[in-house]
Amino acid sequence: MNLKNCASKWALLASASVITALGTGSSAQAACTTANGIVTCTGDNQPFTITSDTQTIIAQDATVTGSGLSAIRLNSTRANLVVNGTVSATGAAVLTIQNGDRILNYDPYAGAASPRGYYSYPYLYPTGQARILIGEQGVISGDTGIWIERSSNNYLGGSTASIDNSGLITATSGSAIRGPSGLSGVSYTSITNQESGTIHGIAAPIETITNAGLIDGRGNAAIDVGLRYDSFFASYGLSYIINSGTITSTAGATIIGQHNPLSVNNSGVIGNSNGGQSIHAGSNLYLTNSGTIQGDIVASGASTIDSTAGTIEGDVLLGDGDDIIIAALDENNRLTTGITGQIDGGAGTNAIALTIAADATLTGAPLLPTRFSLLQAGLSNQAKLTLDTNFSGTSRLYVFGTGTLLNQGLIDTQGRAMELMAPAIPRHSACKITAPSRQA
Repeated sequence: MNLKNCASKWALLASASVITALGTGSSAQAACTTANGIVTCTGDNQPFTITSDTQTIIAQDATVTGSGLSAIRLNSTRANLVVNGTVSATGAAVLTIQNGDRILNYDPYAGAASPRGYYSYPYLYPTGQARILIGEQGVISGDTGIWIERSSNNYLGGSTASIDNSGLITATSGSAIRGPSGLSGVSYTSITNQESGTIHGIAAPIETITNAGLIDGRGNAAIDVGLRYDSFFASYGLSYIINSGTITSTAGATIIGQHNPLSVNNSGVIGNSNGGQSIHAGSNLYLTNSGTIQGDIVASGASTIDSTAGTIEGDVLLGDGDDIIIAALDENNRLTTGITGQIDGGAGTNAIALTIAADATLTGAPLLPTRFSLLQAGLSNQAKLTLDTNFSGTSRLYVFGTGTLLNQGLIDTQGRAMELMAPAIPRHSACKITAPSRQA
């Protein structure tokens, strides 16, 4: 194709190529116009490629349709796409995100700063950072909604993207948002699903997912966090899921963390309508839950679970790391975790960490869950925890925070009966350890 004479090319800012039509006709040119440095597409459009950093808007009621190829291919280091209309494709992903072309640069340290990327003489391989916003009326619909990859020309550069969705991202089969697992430098930095947004599943390497709407994997996991590996640091990065909406599926697990450590902060609903697991983490799981989680939680590695302000309707089965379950005392000074099912710490040295924010009394040593051997007490707000005369423990009590610990019971153990942990209670705090405690 002779791009200089093609009727489907726009010139903007010193003749920089903004959009290249991939269809055989010229309807894309007729329906897209440039004004004030923004390309706006209306009407019905054939597939095209975005090759510059200029923002492209698919207007409300406009369509872009692909058959056998992506409706829109974003192949720029800073592609910027807004979808307020309908973009669809069959036989290919609706949107394919790539990272632009390599740049011939004999001296990357001369002149103005170059884009972030990898340099191998004489080329700079820049890292693509695409931005996609889907409005409330926007629809991404096809065999796969969104796919991310490297371009063949920029095979050493990274390819990243952020997505902000208020509309619908769906797929006829599999997850709507997808990407290759374990390919260093290729991942979604953030996916934000607003309150009005619906995403039919995510299966990709991802740094942060923030959901206030609905993520429904249907027959697949709602979120399958692919392997995200940083070859420069030789490490697996922590992936974050922040949910105030609904995350659900009918698959064997609603949220899957394959290998990367997983941080989940839930104030909404995470459920599985087919009796499957709510979360399956292949590595460390850091869970803070103030909402509702329906289904078992299974995790490997060293995990920390805090559901004292929420409910987990299922079992919590942990792996071979040193795990921590956060607990509180109810109005009757009984241990409560917010977990309705079985708790099993698995291998490792596992602890129940008791949070004390107001004066409380332990009338006896609490019964620890299966394969938990340590009790920790975290004091705050200058609270006083009293171990009364009926308290009898056989393992060391670990204490941290600010407040007072008054021991009137018995801790009978090898070595120290109590130990201050960081952040420790300041030495000027009243931390009383009194008889009849003794050490064997």
